[in-house]
This record gives sequence, structure tokens and C-alpha cells, in this order.
Amino acid sequence: MNLLLTVARRTGEGERHARSNSWTGWRPTHMMGAKVTSKTIGMIGFGRIARAMDRRCHHGFGMDVLFHDPYPPSTVPEARKPTT
Repeated sequence: MNLLLTVARRTGEGERHARSNSWTGWRPTHMMGAKVTSKTIGMIGFGRIARAMDRRCHHGFGMDVLFHDPYPPSTVPEARKPTT
């Protein structure tokens, strides 16, 4: 989840920019990132970690979650069951 938010909000790029002393100050559109709310995320496999990501993405950010797992667990919410 941290990697997803870091890439979307460009925090790694901003940190490198600040450490190189090339940051000149705040501007309204400088380093604008993307929102993850209402986006779609895809996962390969739906084990313990993917199910935790599913809960955080779906309930926390309102994201659509797609996944592929040949043996999905029986605890998958009906709305997010994979189509065959």
C-alpha cells in the first residue's frame, strides 16, 4: 500500500529533488501527483496479503479491485469474485 501511494503522490521524486538542493520553494502545481480514489487495482493471486490490500483499497479508497487466482478463497466478497 505504501508503494502504491508513494508512486501516485511522487514522494520519492520529491525527496530526491529536495536532497539535491534543487528545490526552490512551493508552487501550486509543482509535483502534482495522481489520486488513487476510485481507480482500479489488479492483483495476481489472492492470498493473505492481497486480501489485506483488497480491504484497504476497496473500503479506504473506494477502488475497484480485480484479481486472478486459480484457487480463490471462499471468503471473497461476492461483488469481487473473478469471472471465468
